[in-house]
Amino acid sequence: MRLLSAVQERSAPDRTLRGWLFGVASRVVSAYYRQKYRVEETELTNTLPARNPNVDTDIHNQLVGEYLRAHIQKLTPEQQEVVALRYSYDIPFREVGEMMGKSEAAVKMLHIRAMKALAQQIGQEINTHGG
Repeated sequence: MRLLSAVQERSAPDRTLRGWLFGVASRVVSAYYRQKYRVEETELTNTLPARNPNVDTDIHNQLVGEYLRAHIQKLTPEQQEVVALRYSYDIPFREVGEMMGKSEAAVKMLHIRAMKALAQQIGQEINTHGG
């Protein structure tokens, strides 16, 4: 709907449609999560195969994912957006910059700061709780 509105208003994307669409989607998702305001939810799955030899690995991966998501939620909204776009969608820095209205260098700096913040958070947790 937003693309059609943009075309009618003659404010459609002038560079890449993909970047523009991801940017719109990113803002919609960000608005949705701002409304929820970080209500803690745990995704429950009831589909653990009974004879899966990788159950331990699957559970470990799920716990690591939840652990990382909890720490990522402590980042700034812009840092969260960069991490999500880079790692969830594997979008290059240049395109992330177009989507966010920032330069490629600014996105790279946000990414570096996000990784540094995550490392500090996890390091502090390890030091506090002993691993």
